Amino acid sequence: MQYEIPTKIEEVLNLCQKPIDEELVAVVIAGIVRIAKAEGYSIEQLSQEGRVRLSLTKQQATTLKSTARQASAPKPPRKPS
Repeated sequence: MQYEIPTKIEEVLNLCQKPIDEELVAVVIAGIVRIAKAEGYSIEQLSQEGRVRLSLTKQQATTLKSTARQASAPKPPRKPS
């Protein structure tokens, strides 16, 4: 294994700066689970938190797309005063 499973959030954040591959993703997930368990979270709580964050991310992406579409839409000509 190229990477050690992290035991601190700082180590996870450092790994997130590296080029992504399958092993890195697996190690980061294992590290997050390990850290969460050490802090007393259950797998169910961790899963729920992930679902909430994923939902927020999807909502933010939808909002950004909508804003981008509105910004790029042609503006109607102004009426002369």
